[in-house]
Amino acid sequence: MKEKILEKISQEEIFQYYFPEDISMSKSYINPIRKDDTSPGCIFKYLGDTLFFVDFAYEYTHMDCFRFIQELYGLSFKETLVIISKDFGLNIHKIESLDEILIESVNVPRKKISFNKAVTKEDYIIKVITQAFSAKDLEYWEQFGITLGTLQHFNVKPCQEVWINNFLYHTYKDNDPVYRYREKDKFKIYRPLADKKYKWRTNMAGGLLEGWEQLPEKGDILFVTKSRKDVMTLFELGYSAISTRSESAIVSENAAELLSNRFNRIYSWFDNDKAGIKFSKKQCEKYNWKYMSLYDGFPKDPSDFVKKYSLKELFNIINITLK
Repeated sequence: MKEKILEKISQEEIFQYYFPEDISMSKSYINPIRKDDTSPGCIFKYLGDTLFFVDFAYEYTHMDCFRFIQELYGLSFKETLVIISKDFGLNIHKIESLDEILIESVNVPRKKISFNKAVTKEDYIIKVITQAFSAKDLEYWEQFGITLGTLQHFNVKPCQEVWINNFLYHTYKDNDPVYRYREKDKFKIYRPLADKKYKWRTNMAGGLLEGWEQLPEKGDILFVTKSRKDVMTLFELGYSAISTRSESAIVSENAAELLSNRFNRIYSWFDNDKAGIKFSKKQCEKYNWKYMSLYDGFPKDPSDFVKKYSLKELFNIINITLK
């Protein structure tokens, strides 16, 4: 249940909701848990990707948002999860069959953010400070056949810093670089070397199609993929492509109609795994598009194929398949 909560709201939002003051990374605080604390000596600090409230005079010197709420209100971990689910309108406690815990939302005076609806990732306010591509950045993208010109064409930039809801989320590191994709005023944050749990952050809406703005007005072939990386790899071979937010988020009927009026042949090309094949074929059946996939035993998608083989080999496979 903890993981499901963090899929819908951030640790920063949870902290700010229950902490009695506005939170700043450059400010010191009195610990509201300790009634005898009168001197501001506590701070908020990131260790890895986790935000902690730090008080070396307390039993738990480093408290994440869940431990902080437990200590502040004297709750069990299970009760804490239920309260967060209720306060943010997530209803996860009902799905997880934890609603038998008969506790109300914590109703004590505190400064908080007001939410009139369940918070979703589309509500994230993402701000970035971009920087120039380094040689190491370009070396990473070149694995997939993607050049600097294509990165610039698709509005991909490395970030010096990324902020989510006014909290510093990540700082660029050589062993943990971070890039931002942009569509209008929305961002997708990509950390290619991070653990899967932290690889992506986004406030893009579910129906948004990446690469739409780069499409020609008219064309012969269009590939619908599931990642901007694949879109850029295919662009290097001269093909038009767009990507959905995920394989399960297939193209909307309105967008499909617009695309069908602009391109002669449209191919749905998701990963060649169980989920990818399922939703790709579903999309083909719905819109009468053509199905495309790499052969069994090959890497799962176009960009990974190029990483293992080459752009030339991918071009040959596409030509054979399209004949």
